[in-house]
Amino acid sequence: MQGDRGCHRRESVRRTEGREWVRFFGSRVCPTCLMASGGAWLVWWKLSWAAVCPEHRTLLVDLCPRCRVFVRRGPAGRPARLSRSRMPAPLRCGALLRGAVCDQPVPQIRTSA
Repeated sequence: MQGDRGCHRRESVRRTEGREWVRFFGSRVCPTCLMASGGAWLVWWKLSWAAVCPEHRTLLVDLCPRCRVFVRRGPAGRPARLSRSRMPAPLRCGALLRGAVCDQPVPQIRTSA
């Protein structure tokens, strides 16, 4: 019985993730904007409806091509806690993978027009 509840909770969370208005864990990103700003991550990239950079007219990047995880996400498969000690480099993916940090340079990620 306990196992069934856990399964239903996971399913509920999975369905809710698809409806959320903001990405609390991870971010989309425009690699060109990130490079031009010197590493400033824009808040609107976290909004669920954000899909295209209005300045560069390219799709925002969701997944890191190196680690296959949402850019800036914590440990793969689950949200990260806020950390005072871990601050990823501003121009890197920064996703956690089995204790290692993905070092993919975000400005080098290709995107589509």
